[in-house]
Amino acid sequence: MEPTDADKRQLAAWRDNHFNPTDTGLRLMLIGAEDQTAQPLVAFCDLLTATVPQIHIDRVRAEPDQAPALRVLPNLYYRAVPVAAELPPFLEILSHQADASNHLPTAGQQVFAPAVLELFIAPHCPHCPQAVQSLYPLALSNTLIRLDIIDGTLFSTRADARQIRAVPTLILDDYIRWTGTVDPAEIVEVLVKRDPSRISAASMESLIKQGDAGRLAGLMHREGKIFPRFIELAVHAKWPVRLGAMVVIEELVAKNARLAAQLIDPLWERYPTLDDAIKGDLLHIFGEAGDDRTLPLLDQVRAQVTDPELLEAVEEAIAKIKGKNINGHTCR
Repeated sequence: MEPTDADKRQLAAWRDNHFNPTDTGLRLMLIGAEDQTAQPLVAFCDLLTATVPQIHIDRVRAEPDQAPALRVLPNLYYRAVPVAAELPPFLEILSHQADASNHLPTAGQQVFAPAVLELFIAPHCPHCPQAVQSLYPLALSNTLIRLDIIDGTLFSTRADARQIRAVPTLILDDYIRWTGTVDPAEIVEVLVKRDPSRISAASMESLIKQGDAGRLAGLMHREGKIFPRFIELAVHAKWPVRLGAMVVIEELVAKNARLAAQLIDPLWERYPTLDDAIKGDLLHIFGEAGDDRTLPLLDQVRAQVTDPELLEAVEEAIAKIKGKNINGHTCR
């Protein structure tokens, strides 16, 4: 949908109610403006900054597998054009940022594990604006909760992949969904009571990107198990994601070295299929999390490797584990 004259008037009225001409305003981020799919979002952002000069929108290129989005908060993304009935909840979100005296909602403060919520909406849907309005307080109240608002008609490939057949549909961590009326209290109850080990890789990645690796390590320590999806981060194709996973592992070693050692077997199973860059990072992990039972595996690598950098990495891992033995810290 394209903005109408009524949308422009509403934006102008909102501007006059929230800003003086000299105010510095808000800073948002438009991701992937170069993508053809993003053109409706680009047009909306152009209108937004033209009508409300106090809003500044940084434009950054999308990563290869990242869909275009308007990032309103670090944990709240619009992959939809918030016009017509969707404009009021969008402006409500901006109001919370613009007005320092506007108290943040407390809706999701009791949630202590990360979560990704995907809310699929569509233009002309009579119930979708209410769904946005009821859910955005969760993201405002807790940075662990990420909310993606997605127009299933604009991003149809994503909607098809999620098997969206009706809107509004809310998906939590890829495996729980609600269609139709969304009760925030029910969402919070599920978030609080869910099994943390079923947290999605996306939720864990979001937590790492926020610089909270210690919280994720603490969750695994508290539950006494390695979360299955965490393995995906440790062998991720993107270096920053793997780096974040390594920070989590270092934190976990400090909290519970015996538990951290349980990473070795699943990562060793993946090792032969990976490229050298990822293998090098796994060797670092083996050195950090491994114990004397890991040494025979590393000896196998050393006997077969020809790449000088990998050879150096495996030697460092072996030395790291032997150093633990000398200092009496090996987990048995």
